[in-house]
Amino acid sequence: MNPAAVGPPSILTIEDDPVLGAYVHEHLGRCGFQVTWCRNGRQGLQMARDQAFDVVLMDILL
Repeated sequence: MNPAAVGPPSILTIEDDPVLGAYVHEHLGRCGFQVTWCRNGRQGLQMARDQAFDVVLMDILL
């Protein structure tokens, strides 16, 4: 399999703080990652069930 054909690595971020969430989303996007940002644990869990991600970054205190 050709890694370049697959696309950028995908990251699911789960963060309820709007300032930090926006910063992480923007920064990782600029670094070339495909980022999905969920603003609460329930939404993040559903997204993780529905879609495959390479990495999940989650706030431990939601």
